[in-house]
Amino acid sequence: MGGTNLNLGVQVELASNANVVAQAVPVSLSADGTALTVRLNTHGVAPGTYDVVQFGVGYTVGVPSPGYLPGAYQVTAAPPAPAG
Repeated sequence: MGGTNLNLGVQVELASNANVVAQAVPVSLSADGTALTVRLNTHGVAPGTYDVVQFGVGYTVGVPSPGYLPGAYQVTAAPPAPAG
């Protein structure tokens, strides 16, 4: 996630129609505080396109704004398990 004045305490969520489906865990931050790297567990999340949301920001679903990126994350189905 990119922005300004980011820190490792920023909470980032994956959402669909304003409903949170997963929460990310911050793992690193650029020295200038403009790029936050997060770990996101999508186990149990249905394949599809999701919004990336910084917790606590106001936004309108579908309208890009600071702290809200509509349709920015794609979850794909896991590959099938190997046979036997």
